[in-house]
Amino acid sequence: MVTDLREVLNAIRYMARSDGGWRMLSKDFPPISVAVETPYGRAHGLRELAGTSPGLTTEQQATIKALNAEYAKTRSRVRACQRTAGRC
Repeated sequence: MVTDLREVLNAIRYMARSDGGWRMLSKDFPPISVAVETPYGRAHGLRELAGTSPGLTTEQQATIKALNAEYAKTRSRVRACQRTAGRC
């Protein structure tokens, strides 16, 4: 049985919106086995992606460094306040 993937996706979206079961769909939609098997049978090489993230720009690195410094400063103030039983 050849099924258009768009129809399978439409059926899944319909189910998500209506909270209805697959059997409540009209008979024009493919059987549930097609929808379950589609993600596994049609990878098209997507599982072979490297998964590497792009490097940060110098501006992003500077922002992260500034935020980490601010976090460390705030954390030390909070710990000092906790040591004095809340008398800050």
